[in-house]
Amino acid sequence: LQQFTTDKRQLYAAIEKVRWNSAGAGNIGAFAPLQARPDDDEEMTDTSRAEAANREIDDFRESLFATGTLGAVNYIVRGMRELPGRKSIMLLSDGFSLLVRNRSGFTETNRVYQSLLRLIDLANRASVVVYTMDARGLVFTGVTAADSTAGRSLDEINNEIADRRTRLLDTQDGLRLLARQTGGIAIVNNNDVSAGIRRILDDQSYYLIAYEPDDATFDPKVRRFNRLEVKVKRPGTTVRHRSGFFGVSDERMVRPTQTSGERLVTALTSPFAVQDIALRLNALYYNSPKEGNIIRSLVHVRAQDIKFTDVTDGGKKAVFDVFAAGFGDNGTLVDQISKTYTMTLKKDAYQNFMRHGFVYDFAFPVKKPGAYQLRIALRDHGSDKVGSANQFVEVPNLKKNRLQLSGVVLENIPYDVWQKRSSGQTVEESGAGALNDTSLRQFKRATVLSYGFSIYNAKQAPAPNLTSQMRLFRDGKVVFEGKVQPVPVYPGPDPKAIDFSSALVLGNEMAPGDYVLQVTITDNLAKEKHKSTV
Repeated sequence: LQQFTTDKRQLYAAIEKVRWNSAGAGNIGAFAPLQARPDDDEEMTDTSRAEAANREIDDFRESLFATGTLGAVNYIVRGMRELPGRKSIMLLSDGFSLLVRNRSGFTETNRVYQSLLRLIDLANRASVVVYTMDARGLVFTGVTAADSTAGRSLDEINNEIADRRTRLLDTQDGLRLLARQTGGIAIVNNNDVSAGIRRILDDQSYYLIAYEPDDATFDPKVRRFNRLEVKVKRPGTTVRHRSGFFGVSDERMVRPTQTSGERLVTALTSPFAVQDIALRLNALYYNSPKEGNIIRSLVHVRAQDIKFTDVTDGGKKAVFDVFAAGFGDNGTLVDQISKTYTMTLKKDAYQNFMRHGFVYDFAFPVKKPGAYQLRIALRDHGSDKVGSANQFVEVPNLKKNRLQLSGVVLENIPYDVWQKRSSGQTVEESGAGALNDTSLRQFKRATVLSYGFSIYNAKQAPAPNLTSQMRLFRDGKVVFEGKVQPVPVYPGPDPKAIDFSSALVLGNEMAPGDYVLQVTITDNLAKEKHKSTV
């Protein structure tokens, strides 16, 4: 249940962390393989009882996983509820059965069916369309090489095959019902995942039709489901629409007013960032000889979104709450910070904050390497506005002695100031500063982008031999490629770290937009497999 992101680096890192879990819902095959049955009648009876008991346990276990999946979708729909217009969710799943068979052989609805009805009602109220796709693809229900048919008659084998077909259809019915009742499409029995996704992406146009129900629809004494039906006269046309809603008005379903603390927690845990206060977060990894691995987070706050009050001597004061949390790749909470700050500024400092904003700076010590997500929420006492942001950062394992880099510190410098600095002249600092530039990552044309980081685990004997190469990308294409340069090595406080810095002139002709700065460091003394890092 991580927050939504357009950062492909974060998505790829999350995908790389996915591992098959033998105790999870994802099986090696679509069905458990048949096991050989003993020849002894008494032993075979015990085996049949055990198979029935195991089937019941598996049904219960799968219902738990299914309700967990529907709970995750419910979480996303609630986050989408406040977004305008028609929204879409694409759910790739192995499916879930809406009916279970008890030991007496009778079928009955389970907790999954009730969870599904609640989700459908919530999605329809939030104008969210759910598209489902069977991740199993085209499934073969017959006997395979994994099945052992020993001890089974032909009729028993045919019954097992029929049960597989029934089970496949049952699990697909859940996907079909969720899609159909919310106006989406269910894509099943198809191995072409890409084509299915393209079909969903091409299905985002819609017509908006509204009507006003009468008062009897929302009678609190009769909580009935109101089915909707839309028909068109054009021959051969199929209409997909929201199936209906329970007879409870939105006003009666509105959550009670949240306290300030609850709003802060909601903003921190929502799948979408809250932008009443504009926040930009940049989390940087570095290693300290004394403290070990550290994630330092720089949060830029747009000061215009904060309400300042007057104090004596023409100054200004603001009070705000900060709630920050770090989560590991398995969703566990690593560390958290919860504080209230009172900020008092003199007139000149206040005007500077209004021009450039300000940066809230905090650090998390990290005991274990891995992928982490930092989330932060901020609430202004004066306006009661809330803002949130999140950032992914990966902490490497330095004990493997492979070449690694820290996070990148950035600074945007006017060209004339950079020239004076390069010549050794003393320059009076002006502008927002490196903290603002590193957190915002916004730069102007006709200036200099200065950047720096630390290099860890470089081979030291007989002396470090490192080279660097810089590339600038836009829309996945290289727009500038620098020459391979030797990395100068200077003695520093950490003998295991080499500080690196360089600069890039941003020309007047550069088009506005998003760019990716890539710096490749190569250790010419290391083995070929691990000699370079980016």
